Amino acid sequence: MRGLYAACALFTVSTPHVVIVVVLLVSGCLRSLQFTALQALSFADATRENMSQATSVASMAQRLSQSLGIAVGAYALELSSLAQGHATIVAADFAPAFVIVALISATSVLFHRRLPRTAGTEVSGHDPE
Repeated sequence: MRGLYAACALFTVSTPHVVIVVVLLVSGCLRSLQFTALQALSFADATRENMSQATSVASMAQRLSQSLGIAVGAYALELSSLAQGHATIVAADFAPAFVIVALISATSVLFHRRLPRTAGTEVSGHDPE
């Protein structure tokens, strides 16, 4: 999925609209599946007693990460523009910004790989063995 962020860096004015739509559609579907799985996993160990607190913390963390993601993306775009010597943001500035965002997003693999094999088994009902 991270590769689809970087794939957006390859878009040019001559890229067919159908290719752009397909890449964005597939990327959006995969991102939705990822968010759904991660959201389910985040509540896997929550008990009834602490579910409301877990929901509040998860909602706040999600909003904070969205805000931070937008800020980092905008900053990456600004840095790309400055690095290329543009006075204002132009289309060529977006490609490096997409690559930067993709690389930052790819670092999440390091955290997900540290999860135990049994993470989420209570929610999924599957035995990891």
